[in-house]
Amino acid sequence: MEHINNIKSEFKELEKNVDAKMKSIHSFDKEISKIREIQNENAWHTSEIAALKQSRKEQSTEINELKKDLLRLETMNNKLLEELDKQMQTNNETKKENCDLKIRNICYYVVIRAKEDTNYDKAVDICKKRNADAGLIRDEESFNAVIKYLGKGDQRILIWTGIRIDPMTRDVTPADSFIKWLPSLPNTGIIYKDYTNVILYVDLKRRLKGMGNALPTGEMSGVICEIQIL
Repeated sequence: MEHINNIKSEFKELEKNVDAKMKSIHSFDKEISKIREIQNENAWHTSEIAALKQSRKEQSTEINELKKDLLRLETMNNKLLEELDKQMQTNNETKKENCDLKIRNICYYVVIRAKEDTNYDKAVDICKKRNADAGLIRDEESFNAVIKYLGKGDQRILIWTGIRIDPMTRDVTPADSFIKWLPSLPNTGIIYKDYTNVILYVDLKRRLKGMGNALPTGEMSGVICEIQIL
């Protein structure tokens, strides 16, 4: 009987050992599973890092190509700027050579026709054909130089300028224009409200040199044009 009890006791002990072994194996399986999960995650990260490295390499190649393109464009732009600068210098030299009258950085061209048949619109067109604008008088020095130039002949000369006047207020545009009116001028008031354009008048026989205002539809001898030289 005692022998049987010993066998039972050993059997129970064996069962306990088996249970312990099974629990240990189960725990080990869990650890293995976790390790595999970590390995899989590391493999994914490794793959992602490799993909990022490849993407960065490709981007670096693209950036280098863009830098090369930018350098080529900068080189072309510099050449174009050099050519433009040379062209501007040539144009300025040509303007200086062809100036009727040069005052500081303003080149004046005077167009005088055989008869008084030039209204203001026609005068503006004459200047535009020379790539110029209707001329302004900015100071007394310019006024005296222009009058002296116009006074070389002995005929009466009336030419358009680019200056305008409001006959109701006597305000001129541009506001900093130099004005030297002839006696009894300008024509102002409601009767002369449309006399909005300023002309230069030179008549050596009558010793008259100055400015007046007229209808833009009036017909004058010509126009003074200007180009600013850079």
